[in-house]
This record gives sequence, C-alpha cells and structure tokens, in this order.
Amino acid sequence: MLRKTSKGFYTLTTLSNFKNLVHGFSTKGFGDVRFKIAGTKKNRDKLAKVLNIESEFIGLAQKHGNKVMMADERDLGKIIAGADGLVTNKPGVNLMIRVADCLPILVYDPKNRVVGSRWVERNGGRSSKEFNKKICKRFQIRSRETIGRFWSLYRILSLQCY
Repeated sequence: MLRKTSKGFYTLTTLSNFKNLVHGFSTKGFGDVRFKIAGTKKNRDKLAKVLNIESEFIGLAQKHGNKVMMADERDLGKIIAGADGLVTNKPGVNLMIRVADCLPILVYDPKNRVVGSRWVERNGGRSSKEFNKKICKRFQIRSRETIGRFWSLYRILSLQCY
C-alpha cells in the first residue's frame, strides 16, 4: 500500500519493512527533478534530504525499450542514456526514474541486496518481464518468492497509483 509521509513523499509499506532500503515517490511538490535543466539540482537535493540520502542520484535518459543498465558509485550524479531500467547491488547508489502517466517499477531482493527501478507503459507489457528476467540472470536469483515479490510490487503500484 502507498503511504504519504509527513515529509510529503510517498513510500510503499511493503518496502518500508527493509531497513537497509531507501525508497520514495515524489510529486510535483518537490519541483522539477530532471537532470540537465538549469536550477533542478536543488530539487533533487531537497528530495535526497527528506529521504536521508547523502549522495547524488543516478538519472536515466529513458526510451521505449527493455534495456536495463547496471549502475554503481561511478555513475552518481550522471544520466545513463539509452535504457529504461537501472539495477545495482551497491549500497549508497541512488537510482532515479521519472514517470508521468507510466508505471514506476521498483524491485528489491533482500537476500542478494539487489535493487532495480524502471518504468513501463501503463499496459506493463513484455518489457517488465524482460526487466525481471535480466535482474534474475545477472545476479543469479532463482527464488520464486523474489520473482513473486517483483510482480506483487508491480500490481501494488499499478492498482493503487493509476
């Protein structure tokens, strides 16, 4: 379930149980958070502050495809081009995606400490299945429970947010 925090952003109660995972959904109230737009870094900094994040975000130059890119600390403050999803297993690496009328997808595997974010069109389509498949292959995740968790998050987001 989605919950609005006292600081003005939203969290998923499902993911809030994991103390080593920081996540949130901002709204227009935080202002424009796009990269490469003059004056928007202060808005990303504001979001980072309310999330208690010490380092910069990694942005994504999103396109309509199913490419997923690995991200690490070398990418902080940068935009990764030509993909629709980011995945990391590095602590302190903050992934950011932006959506308007599309669905944000967050995945987390607590056993392998892998986190991913991506967006998909409202119908979900094949690209979200590809996203899960790539994460599982890259990190050798075989747990049906984890894959089920991926899809349950998708359903939570799609049913409650849109």
